[in-house]
Amino acid sequence: MKRPLVAVLSALAGWGALALALVYFVNGLTRPDAAVQVSIDNGASPQPYSGGGIVDLADQTGTFHYAGLTALTDRIPARLGLCVTLALVGVIGILIASIARRPGPLRTAAFTPSRGSWSLGICIASIAVVPGIAQWVASASVLQSAGAPQGLTPRGSLSLGWLAAGLIYLATVSAFGRTNARLAASGRSRSAALSGS
Repeated sequence: MKRPLVAVLSALAGWGALALALVYFVNGLTRPDAAVQVSIDNGASPQPYSGGGIVDLADQTGTFHYAGLTALTDRIPARLGLCVTLALVGVIGILIASIARRPGPLRTAAFTPSRGSWSLGICIASIAVVPGIAQWVASASVLQSAGAPQGLTPRGSLSLGWLAAGLIYLATVSAFGRTNARLAASGRSRSAALSGS
């Protein structure tokens, strides 16, 4: 794929994801319903809970559906997990677009240490943790709005694959930077030796 096409597609995907996160967040402010992930204590069953919430069971976890979010302060965190995920994906797309616009071969630009490449690695790794924290906050908020139903606790998730991808990318950028520094130092010493002889 050609570099300008990579930059354009990544920028479109990034800005599209950010716009979608904003639309989803604003739409959530107008809706009284939410569906959040919960952990289910032993003995809980798929039944209506206080405030009209219902749980779909899936082993020890489930989805808590609740339609009684009346206050704006309750609606703001209700869709936080997906909004944060979309926002991070958007930032990653924009960072890839900025890296693709750098001079030189795309493979070299992608792994050359810079503010953009370090930020990209951190964003990729943070997808493993930050959306899970946002999901937990959304779950806790919705459960609190529903009167803290017995047998249900807030739940977030951790994506180890994203964490590994981000850390591997950061390690590759670091190694690439060290290799480039060694090659540059070696080139300078050769030049000095040739000019001295």
